[in-house]
Amino acid sequence: MQGMGIGTPTRKWYYLIWPTYRHRPVFKIPGTARICEQLIRRAISRPAWRLDCVAVRPDAVHLLVHAPSSWVRTQVQNQLRDWVTTVIRQTPAIRLPHGRLWGHGAWCGVLLHARSVRTARQRISRMATPSRPLPQAAEIGNLLVRQEPASRVHDIDRLRQDVVL
Repeated sequence: MQGMGIGTPTRKWYYLIWPTYRHRPVFKIPGTARICEQLIRRAISRPAWRLDCVAVRPDAVHLLVHAPSSWVRTQVQNQLRDWVTTVIRQTPAIRLPHGRLWGHGAWCGVLLHARSVRTARQRISRMATPSRPLPQAAEIGNLLVRQEPASRVHDIDRLRQDVVL
């Protein structure tokens, strides 16, 4: 990443973690998590700000941001949370619970060393990547049709026939 050194006087690296209110799994649906990630990227696309990586977990959001150094940590955290909350709440495609979205225990750290930035980037990238691939539609089959197990079939002609629920 050229031009993104640690010692730049105009910007600092911040690692933020926002848990959801009472650690509810708000973003447990993969489609919702992907939409939220895109919305977060759009909300933080400002001239002096750069979102490096984001991981939307079911009960938390992890961000690595390069932000203006003139801002203090609490200002950065509050401003980013306001931008992200506004853009997520305004999107009709996402059904979020009413009331509070973010809970207590939010964390914002200033990263001062290149090694810390690399470690945070690796950690967030691992969280953003699903540990196992999502099943394909052919593997799931029709959820409204029950497949009769071979051990329970007494007639060989019924072996691959589907029983509709």
